[in-house]
Amino acid sequence: MKFDSESSIGFNQEAGAEVDESDFGGRILNTTAVTLAIFSGVTIVALIAMALVSIVGLQLFSSPVQGSVEITQMGIAICGAAFFPICEMGDHNIKVEAFTNWLPDRDRRILDGIGHALLTIVFALLTWRTSIAAYDLTETHEVSTLLSVPLWIPMALMVPSLALTVLCAAYRSVRAFRARKAS
Repeated sequence: MKFDSESSIGFNQEAGAEVDESDFGGRILNTTAVTLAIFSGVTIVALIAMALVSIVGLQLFSSPVQGSVEITQMGIAICGAAFFPICEMGDHNIKVEAFTNWLPDRDRRILDGIGHALLTIVFALLTWRTSIAAYDLTETHEVSTLLSVPLWIPMALMVPSLALTVLCAAYRSVRAFRARKAS
């Protein structure tokens, strides 16, 4: 992902973000998604460093970082969810364009709008169900095996990223349908 210092949104044209200077809501969503992605990337690097320390500690001193696998699993789940908004804002989700490249731009925008709308629905359901699962875990008091971390905590930490993805997908859907009307 390349950053462009002249862009008000943090991306150059090749990255795919389509937020213009006058679109305050889009800028807020994009800035939030970028910030979340950067924070998640730094967290993943820290998790990798911890895993390396654990492996080296195990091999050289027979003393790994206790619970490193649990921490890594929880951290990667949270960070993985945190990358969804930036993928949606940049329109970097998986597409099968081989079947639609021959269509006129207007028709492709309609399909893009439908795709983003469907993603909005799917992520709204994921947000709802993940919230319920986190709440249920607070009542069952389930904890991780080695560190006894309450499992509702990493589950609850995924919810804001999923909710942001809902907003980003809804934004992209509305933009796609507005662009269709403008053409």
